[in-house]
Amino acid sequence: RCWVSYAGYPAVVLGLPSDNEVALATATLPPGHVFGWDNESPSTNIAVKPFRIQTQPITNGEYFTFLKAVQSGNAKFKRSIYDLVPRSWIALECDQHPTRAANTAVLATNYGVRTVVGTPSIFSTEAALWPVIVSQVQATAYASWKGKRLPTESEWTHAARTYHLAYALSITASESNYSSAVPLDMYLDELLSAQNTTASVHTCQPYDLFVPSDANVGFAHWHPVPVPALQPNAITDADSLPDATFIGSTWEWTSTQFYPFDGFQPSDMYPGYSADFFDPPETRDSDSTHYVIKGGAYATHPRIALRQTFRNWYQR
Repeated sequence: RCWVSYAGYPAVVLGLPSDNEVALATATLPPGHVFGWDNESPSTNIAVKPFRIQTQPITNGEYFTFLKAVQSGNAKFKRSIYDLVPRSWIALECDQHPTRAANTAVLATNYGVRTVVGTPSIFSTEAALWPVIVSQVQATAYASWKGKRLPTESEWTHAARTYHLAYALSITASESNYSSAVPLDMYLDELLSAQNTTASVHTCQPYDLFVPSDANVGFAHWHPVPVPALQPNAITDADSLPDATFIGSTWEWTSTQFYPFDGFQPSDMYPGYSADFFDPPETRDSDSTHYVIKGGAYATHPRIALRQTFRNWYQR
């Protein structure tokens, strides 16, 4: 597994400038306008401290290893196996998800992943290498078992924008001097130095122009695809920029609660789009119901998935 470090930045931009709905209705928008939903506005700046992030999502196979540790008692959690088994899985021998009435201390002997084209086994098919689709509670539990945590929305955004631009530039660079010992945003500054510009000029724009064109979105495949880092041709050299997946196959959880940016105004055209799902202010910094997810899934429309200011959310 590859990890990439980042030096951070004092003012990572999240969101877009507020849309003028009068202009939207009269088609008088300026050239280059980028549409955003109401929870993306107004844009805000967030300070990001140095951090490291794993470059690939957790697979079904890896998550099952975690469940076995819980079952054996090597991982202590207040929640039962029933609560930790993903609802994206189905127990193949009984063709249903375990119920609370059943013996919840015992895992099924074979699980399949629910897809529109069947339920491939996580043991005997490539589904073992697919990113696992879990709840935020389950993702947090897995990270805790590993001694890690989920990224914040601003960390995820900074990591994705920086990686995509660095990867695009490294492909065309005559010589790559990347080293895993150097924070990726500092490496990107080196790549851009010949152009008399810095990484922040590009990575602090309110959208990402360098998302891979082959991302698994828009039903490019009708299911998740194997994590690139686990493929036979994966790049594992510490002096080469590793493969990374920020967009596609599955949405990615963050630890950021779904609240509005300061100055939020609900859309006049769709006032309940976001406002109906913000948790009460008194739950901020406690156990909220809704959390921000990023990245897009295999069924997500590309015009949503490839615009990284888009803020999706689910119940945890």
